[in-house]
Amino acid sequence: MIRRCPAVAAAAAIATCLASASCDAPTQLVVLLGAEPAALSEALALRVRACNDERQIRVDRTLALATDPPDVIFPVRVPTHPRDEDASRRLDLVADLLGSGDELLARQRVVGGYVAGEIREVARTFDSACVRKLDCGRLETCRAGACESAVEPPLVLPMAPCAPAQISLRGVEHRIEATAVSSIELSIPPMAVPGDVIVASVDVRTRPVLVTRPSGWELVWRDEISTVTKSTYVRVLAAGDPATATWTFDVPAIAIGVALAYSGVDAAQPVDSAIGQPNDSSSTFGVPPVMTTVDAAMIVAFFTMQFSVDVLVPEGMTERVDVSTGASNLSSAAADRLGERAGTIDVGDATTAGGASPNIVHVVALRPAGGPSI
Repeated sequence: MIRRCPAVAAAAAIATCLASASCDAPTQLVVLLGAEPAALSEALALRVRACNDERQIRVDRTLALATDPPDVIFPVRVPTHPRDEDASRRLDLVADLLGSGDELLARQRVVGGYVAGEIREVARTFDSACVRKLDCGRLETCRAGACESAVEPPLVLPMAPCAPAQISLRGVEHRIEATAVSSIELSIPPMAVPGDVIVASVDVRTRPVLVTRPSGWELVWRDEISTVTKSTYVRVLAAGDPATATWTFDVPAIAIGVALAYSGVDAAQPVDSAIGQPNDSSSTFGVPPVMTTVDAAMIVAFFTMQFSVDVLVPEGMTERVDVSTGASNLSSAAADRLGERAGTIDVGDATTAGGASPNIVHVVALRPAGGPSI
């Protein structure tokens, strides 16, 4: 639970009290969050999460920055204190700046301990050099564009990681080829970093067609109907990977490619489950339910139709892409949502703003990482 504490000077305050004690507790670790104006130019929200010794995420709150008035203004004071005044307990606190579509823009981290009877303060600043600098490790934070230790003494390492990590969208790219081509080159979302997982779907307006995937990409699902072929792939991004990926076709065809990058995915086994469904001519995309074996899976849905339409994604999903080739009649869309509990997830059907045609849906459930980060 986050409790509101009195403001200190001009700073807003979030009480990330990990138990039931008050903001006047004698033992505290206070995190002071600052931000350069340039670092806030794209920021719409501040998200604060905190984890305790039992690997439990005890605080998870998102605060609007672009509303009138905003939920908080910088500098932000985040007081924390240990449960039962036990100064041997430890804290892992992550503060994120989020942009449009919940894009992760910048991250600051504090991994620290407590001193009995003392109120200690540590400062973190979102500076412009750290915007989209997202490759720091679990025990690091970004300062002036470089990764430095996030550990604040006193702290005995290793501290058990929080689990599970929450999967977050890192970025989106798409490519439209409205005239027949023999290949499609898709950019990797530029904010993606090594260890992120890229899910890509390639729609080709012809069948049969042999689609050859780039090296290192795994085919997750493939379907055909009428004159449309849809193939969905996954790739764990590695250091040194090229900035683009190219799929080739054995016959020239109109095509659309969509790529979504996610952080917090289990790199060893990124796909928990997947399913696809071709649908006969209709203005509705029949979306099959997907079975997950883990909590907090990211459900990613891809839609394609043999017609140029606007796709209305299922309720509860966030639309990430909705594009078409225009007169050459091919549409593609993508959306996602976080699952809650493991089991059967009924995504719900998508529809169009008008027009009926054969269509295909692919649904991929991504597994969250075991928890090296909050």
